[in-house]
Amino acid sequence: MFAFREWAKQHYRMPDGRETSEVREYELVIRHTRELYGETLAAEFGPLNFKAVRQKMILAGWSRGVINQRMGRLERIFKWAVAEQMIPAEVHYALAAVPGLKKGRTEARETDPVKPVDPSTVDSTIPSLNRHVRAMVELQRVTGMRPGEVCRLRLADVDRSAEPWVYRLVQHKTLHHGKDRAVMIGPKGRKVIEQFIADCSRRARLRLAANLSHSHSRM
Repeated sequence: MFAFREWAKQHYRMPDGRETSEVREYELVIRHTRELYGETLAAEFGPLNFKAVRQKMILAGWSRGVINQRMGRLERIFKWAVAEQMIPAEVHYALAAVPGLKKGRTEARETDPVKPVDPSTVDSTIPSLNRHVRAMVELQRVTGMRPGEVCRLRLADVDRSAEPWVYRLVQHKTLHHGKDRAVMIGPKGRKVIEQFIADCSRRARLRLAANLSHSHSRM
């Protein structure tokens, strides 16, 4: 697993060179597996060992969905090892035969579906936010952007030469699949951005005026 971890640190990287969250996820899976089978050869790791690791995750209180995702990562580690000719192919085939946890048929914790925040809650929260966060929330509401996308938005990435404006993401979830990601920004989104720019410009002018006044008073 050490070999896979070193490979993952190089493979799961953002365009700017930072590691993605997948590295942390794999390290978590590797740690849980090694706590039980740190002395077991990878070629001898079988379905019962696989299930024992899963049971450890259940006892840790993780939800069924999270456990299935992380066990999928554990299976992919062995699949990678097969592709690198480190272990026999039948090791991965055997692990792949273990079905995921099914709802209502496991002691793993279930979670409630994640639903959108009630619009009235957002409306009552917005006045308490600073101008940066307020603009991001308002822009998300009218464009459907993911949180990470709106946080990374730069005016340089927005084509404002036509209507609607187009936000072309330099970094997104499907970039490694060779896909482009663009967000259309219509009149409502455009108004949010323009208002944010105006607010920043006004505050900058006020700060400049205050600094000049302070300088003159010292003279």
